[in-house]
Amino acid sequence: MSYIIVCNECGVEFNSIDKLKTIVEDNDHNDTILEEKRTCPECGEVDNFQLIEQNNPKWEDDSIQFPRLLAEINACVDISLLDWQKLQESMNLSEGNILDLFERANQKWEMIKKSVQAGVISKKYK
Repeated sequence: MSYIIVCNECGVEFNSIDKLKTIVEDNDHNDTILEEKRTCPECGEVDNFQLIEQNNPKWEDDSIQFPRLLAEINACVDISLLDWQKLQESMNLSEGNILDLFERANQKWEMIKKSVQAGVISKKYK
């Protein structure tokens, strides 16, 4: 079981509390009692988060997995070996449009990977 942290204000999900900004305040101005607060790097909300238990949110999210699938197929398969005529007929698209789909999927997958590496699990990838 895994957990994610969700900002209650903007809804952005994070995979680690370390991805949230930390503010340390000296409440009595004598440097002995410090209060640590976490802020959302997306919207700036302070200490307004919830912890949600999830099986594997990235696996179940089609907006992540579909671009990933196309990007990985494009990276692993020699697309010159595809039956382009059959694929064009099946999809009712030109070869250029199909290649564009592969490129768009790759660009979206790269954006998703960067977001996940930065600690943002889900954001509107549209």
